[in-house]
Amino acid sequence: MKSSEIKNIIEALLFSAKDPLTQSHVNNVFEPETPNLNEIIDQLNNQYNDQEHAFKIIKIAGGFQIVTRKRYEIFIKKLLKKTGRLSLSIPAMDSLAIIAYK
Repeated sequence: MKSSEIKNIIEALLFSAKDPLTQSHVNNVFEPETPNLNEIIDQLNNQYNDQEHAFKIIKIAGGFQIVTRKRYEIFIKKLLKKTGRLSLSIPAMDSLAIIAYK
C-alpha cells in the first residue's frame, strides 16, 4: 500500500472516530503490516501547517483527534450559538441548592 493511501486512510479514521484514534485501533484496521501512527500524524500535521489548514491533530487521552485551531474559536461559537455561559437544568439547580444548603 502506498504511503499517500495510508495517510488518507488514517485521516478518514480520524474524521470518523468518535473517540481518540489509538495505535491499537490502527492495528485492527491494517493487518498484517501496520503503519506507525505517530509518524503518520507528524506527516499530516506538517502537511496541514504547510497548506495553512484550519485544523490540526493533537494527542489527547492516549490517542489522536482532529481539532480546529484556536484562532477560529470565535466563528465556531457563533455557528453553534455558544456564549460561554453554562446553563443548568432545573433538576441540576435543585441539586446544587440542596448541596449549598447543607
